[in-house]
Amino acid sequence: MTDALPFAPGDKVHKASGLYKANGVVRAVYPLGDGSLRVTVEHEADIEGTFVHHYTPDALAPGWLPTKESALREALTGLRDPDYKDAP
Repeated sequence: MTDALPFAPGDKVHKASGLYKANGVVRAVYPLGDGSLRVTVEHEADIEGTFVHHYTPDALAPGWLPTKESALREALTGLRDPDYKDAP
């Protein structure tokens, strides 16, 4: 992250507001014509492939939330992925 922008390309983030949560990677941060910022985040699809979504910066938070798969892996092995943070 930089002082001027809340996120930078390559940052790992999660959608922190709204009806669903999703982990992703920032691909772009850009201003709209009115000066407000948007952040493009690439997400992995559940079955196959990826998709991008454009967010306001306040909809995102740094780091990834644990997934069902990562929680199961941690329970079975005792190993935790360092990219995941505790869920709120």
